[in-house]
Amino acid sequence: MQTAGAITPKITQNYILALVAGLGFPLLAFLLLEVFNVRIQSRDDIEKLTTIPFIGGVGHKHGENNLEVLQSPKSAIAESFRALRSNLSYFMAGKPKVFS
Repeated sequence: MQTAGAITPKITQNYILALVAGLGFPLLAFLLLEVFNVRIQSRDDIEKLTTIPFIGGVGHKHGENNLEVLQSPKSAIAESFRALRSNLSYFMAGKPKVFS
């Protein structure tokens, strides 16, 4: 009959496993989320996918009112619409207008 010896924890092995689990799994999850992300999130994404020139972008406003430009004419969203309009008129300068 064998007698059981003292059981001691393997401290080094436990720390290595904790390090791999604590850093490796979240890193793998973020990497997979980035690889399978198909949303357009920036100007660079648009420029990579198409040859159409980027004229401007308008941010999102999550609220109950859709009249942001009328209620806050100096807001960032109103300014982005003005910049888009200016860029469009510059881009279309000298070209025939399709819609009158």
